[in-house]
Amino acid sequence: MHNISFVPAKDGLDISDKVKALMEKVITAAIAHEGHTFPCDVYIMITDDGGICQLNNEHRGKNSPTDVLSFPMQEFTPGEEYIPSPLELDPDTGALMLGDIVISLDRAKAQAEEFNHSLTRELCFLCAHSILHLLGYDHELSEEDEKIHFALQEELLESCGISRDVGDE
Repeated sequence: MHNISFVPAKDGLDISDKVKALMEKVITAAIAHEGHTFPCDVYIMITDDGGICQLNNEHRGKNSPTDVLSFPMQEFTPGEEYIPSPLELDPDTGALMLGDIVISLDRAKAQAEEFNHSLTRELCFLCAHSILHLLGYDHELSEEDEKIHFALQEELLESCGISRDVGDE
């Protein structure tokens, strides 16, 4: 139903099919949580610190690496029904483009070590964080929005069976 495509930015930055499947599960769970029944497209690019630093500088004016960037293509209001117009849908697939997720594999590895959990768990966490941005959540608006965003991230991970002790292959 949903088209979730992984795009490595550079050779050697690909992740396992098992991790991709878990990330897809998180995205699908987030879309279902919002009640969206239409097919959606999401692109995930795996890059390194240099690649994400460049994008962070170009799009946010911050010349430093970050763990994840979100590039939403729609304007959702969490909790409100969204009915896409036929013009918003891809004519070939009938899917709505939600946007792009860009993850720094370097940052994900460092954060997994820092928080003492697996790279798999960190990549799924970053995916949950970012898909919520694509679906209209924004933890930077207020303290209340931050609580909602972060609680929902954990709820999605838990519902997908991705605990802090999930291991790597």
